[in-house]
Amino acid sequence: MYIEENEMQTISCNSSSCFPKPIVKWYLRNSTVTEEITNLSRQSYISQKDGLTSAESIIHLLLNRTHDSWYLYCEVWTGLAYFDIASKEILLNVTYQPDGPPIIVGYEQDKIYQIVESESVKLNCTVTGGKPFATLKMACFNTSTTQNTVTTETTVTIQIACKAIRNHSNCTCQSDHIVGGTQKTYISFDVLFPPSNINFAILGKKSESEQLVVKKNEEVTLECIAESNPYPEIVIRNEMNENIAWKINNISVQHTIDNVSCSDAGEYSCSARNIFIFGQGVKSRLILIVKCPPRPSADNLKEGKLAVVLHSDVTLQFLAQNYFDEENNTIFTWYNQNSSLQNGGRKYIISSLGLQSTLIVRNVTQTDYGQYHVEVRNSAGFYIHYYELQTKAKQPTTDSTLIWTLISVSAGTFVSTIIAGVVAFLCCRFIRRRQHLKQSSKQTVEDIHENQPTFNPDEIDTVHEYEELDDEHRIDDRTYMEMHTIKAGDDAHRDYLTPTL
Repeated sequence: MYIEENEMQTISCNSSSCFPKPIVKWYLRNSTVTEEITNLSRQSYISQKDGLTSAESIIHLLLNRTHDSWYLYCEVWTGLAYFDIASKEILLNVTYQPDGPPIIVGYEQDKIYQIVESESVKLNCTVTGGKPFATLKMACFNTSTTQNTVTTETTVTIQIACKAIRNHSNCTCQSDHIVGGTQKTYISFDVLFPPSNINFAILGKKSESEQLVVKKNEEVTLECIAESNPYPEIVIRNEMNENIAWKINNISVQHTIDNVSCSDAGEYSCSARNIFIFGQGVKSRLILIVKCPPRPSADNLKEGKLAVVLHSDVTLQFLAQNYFDEENNTIFTWYNQNSSLQNGGRKYIISSLGLQSTLIVRNVTQTDYGQYHVEVRNSAGFYIHYYELQTKAKQPTTDSTLIWTLISVSAGTFVSTIIAGVVAFLCCRFIRRRQHLKQSSKQTVEDIHENQPTFNPDEIDTVHEYEELDDEHRIDDRTYMEMHTIKAGDDAHRDYLTPTL
């Protein structure tokens, strides 16, 4: 018979009709002790017509776990010797709840324990007492785990092993019992992990890429959110790597730019770190594109007049300010006297890359002088930059030239033999002198190149002319082969071969 602890039980014992009037007694016993409990009962009688009497005894029992596995029985007797009758014994199975709620061994419920993310933890949960035994189950870090149950005479223990996961800090042990019902105990873990999942964007704007486009004069708020435990130190930096917003022990930081201008465009970064990450920490970047029309860079050549030597090459270059327009959205067009120039051929060479464009005018002639301009367009507008090419005369030559001419002589008679000998002598001398002049001229040209200044596009008034010396000069419709010009103090020599007709 199952009896719940401390729950009142009513049991009756009835006798048959007999004479004299029967008496009912109650007993509890175990293997060593027998206790009479008749005083807990109430007895009544029923008289029959034949003069016999039957008895009914009702007992009210309030048992506890100490009476578990005892036997209960009643006896009926009439006072006559050897005439008592005992009932069948009832085995008492007293059910009772466990001694208390389950306990996670080694941990206290009211404390918080720190653990690093992904670190393994082994937990034992036990419950003592109770009949029948309680059923235990555990949930930890919101994951399913392998559970092992160990039962002894007085306890039930469940064992689990699991890994710590962020945002799931509780481990719970639950006991279910038919008498005690459901009881729970739990412990709290503070799961530590480094910064991750950085979200760096403009407040109120969504973008699938790192580039975010805003309008000029718009109010822009940069917001950086970084998840970590403990809370991180978050820093927003501008393109110059200067700190513009900074917070400690916070998951987010903001920086607002009022009336955003073209100069605010550029790359911004957000970094976060805590005790698990030193140095720069984890980092995210954002490229702010401000819709601004093109403007010249500070390093760009100013508008002005350029003096250019006839038959030389001239390079015009434009560099736009770094306004971070969308990729491949800057277009350059070059003009001469309002006529657009096309790349190709030997006259004009146009090259554009990113925010820079270059125009090279080859072999400047008289018709090439005049006004040039470049038109730069992007998604927000355009800008025009002007140049003007002017004539610059060649500098006069200050060196004197000694012309040594070898006159060809017709061969004939006897005199021709003498002249031929003289000519042979002079030719040998000429060849040796020519070799000497070539070597000296080469050294002179190298010295001139080493001292030649470089072109600086920022100096508008500085023009360097490059004169290309022809190998042939025409004088009186006769061609002379120019040899070399050699400086020697105030004197110079220019040698020519005999004219060819």
